[in-house]
Amino acid sequence: MLGSSGAGKSTIGKIVLGLLAPHAGTVRINGVDVYGGRRAMKELRSQVQAVFQDCFSSFNFKMTAGQIIGEPIDNFQKMGRKEKQATIEELLEMIGLSASDINKFPREFSGGQLQRICIARAIAVKPRLIVLDESVSSLDAVNQVNIIRLLRFLKDRFGMSYLFITHNLKAAFALGDQFIVLDKG
Repeated sequence: MLGSSGAGKSTIGKIVLGLLAPHAGTVRINGVDVYGGRRAMKELRSQVQAVFQDCFSSFNFKMTAGQIIGEPIDNFQKMGRKEKQATIEELLEMIGLSASDINKFPREFSGGQLQRICIARAIAVKPRLIVLDESVSSLDAVNQVNIIRLLRFLKDRFGMSYLFITHNLKAAFALGDQFIVLDKG
């Protein structure tokens, strides 16, 4: 989704995520109304994940990378300790980090690496949709390209969809299949 600052892109992302109720209309994901009550919301929580622009405020800095990535696994899947650790290590390697990074804290990573950890957390439960709200805009050009390549790889590997919110045309065209241009809501 493309649009200038203030056009309403992030508002739509929050509505899709169930964080902000729409004034009118409905939001359906796989036929389920996002605002159809607690049961519907619970059903969708594992199917819809998010990666936000500010990776620095996206998690608790007292948690390790493994704990951050493992949080949705704990919330939505039944997995033994060894299986969970193996899954987290596989995710770390998939996003271009090392399995040995599992016990590192956020302060030990660069901004691009932290954004990769946010992506690993989002894909940990293999959602059908990830809302990416300006998820590359705070990164330098090299990291933007690398993250977009990673997102394309993950999209193909897991068959998931993205709601990619950006004002960056190059990033949108590099990742998107369909485009919505939003102007004044």
